[in-house]
Amino acid sequence: MLVFLSDLHFTDGTAGEHNLSARAFRVFFQDLAGLCKWLEAKGNQVKEIKLVFLGDVFDLLRTEAWFEVPLKERPWGVDEKATEVHANKIFDAIRAKNKAVFDLLSAPLAPVFDLPIEPERIYVPGNHDRLCQKYPSL
Repeated sequence: MLVFLSDLHFTDGTAGEHNLSARAFRVFFQDLAGLCKWLEAKGNQVKEIKLVFLGDVFDLLRTEAWFEVPLKERPWGVDEKATEVHANKIFDAIRAKNKAVFDLLSAPLAPVFDLPIEPERIYVPGNHDRLCQKYPSL
């Protein structure tokens, strides 16, 4: 089973409160478990679950933090080392702001939500989280 989660745009909250809550993901995984049970009741064994986080999971651009640094240190600037430092600070702020969600998504899901198999997680960066691919430190 392929499950695509796209454009979550988790932010640090400085440019508005737009983040999905951990509760929303708990409901989602409960629904997914129900779907798996329904499929199995119809004789279709669920042999794999792949959660594909398809782009723009971490929104490193939608933040007020970039306005506090010189143009040359922003993602479109020329000072790559400084950009990486700032990007790491923003990423840490995104992680802190969304800790409950990331704790849920990184923990074992099968035993908590009674899924038939532990989902494989696949991450594909998008344009708003392209810095995650550009800088290995992220």
